[in-house]
Amino acid sequence: MKKWFLLALLGASTHTFAIELCHYPEIKVAALMGKQLHFIVDLLKCTASNTTSLQLMDGKAVAVYSPNELAVLSDHIATSLTYFTLVKSEDPAHPLTPVYEFTRYTLTPDDNMNLAIYFLDANHNIIPGNLTFNCKIGDAAKVSVS
Repeated sequence: MKKWFLLALLGASTHTFAIELCHYPEIKVAALMGKQLHFIVDLLKCTASNTTSLQLMDGKAVAVYSPNELAVLSDHIATSLTYFTLVKSEDPAHPLTPVYEFTRYTLTPDDNMNLAIYFLDANHNIIPGNLTFNCKIGDAAKVSVS
C-alpha cells in the first residue's frame, strides 16, 4: 500500500518541472497569460557597467527571482524587488552596513535582461555606486515558466 502511495506522489510531482523560455516573444506571451516566471541570472556571464560591479557584489554571482508582478509594456517587460540586507562597509568599527537593495529587471525585445541594482540607506537615500548588468537571455539569464 505504501509503495502505491509513494508511486502516486512521484507521478503527481512530475508535472511541476519548469520550461525554459529563451526568447522575448515567448516570455511576453507567458507573462500575458499570467504564468509564474522565474529568473536565474549568472552575473559572471553578464556585461557589467563598470569593473567594480562584480567586486561590489561580494562574490554573489547568481541572482534568483520569481516576480509576483510584471509590467508588460509595448517595448519591454519590467519588474523590481526591494529587500533589506547587509553589505560590506569601509568602516572597521561597523564591517556590515544595513541597507535596502532595490533591483530592477528589464527584459527587452533583443533578448536581453538588464539589471539595475541600487543600495539605499535607512532614509532611502541612494548610496553612490549603483550596479548595472546586461545579460543575454538563454545564456547568462534563464527565464522559466511553471
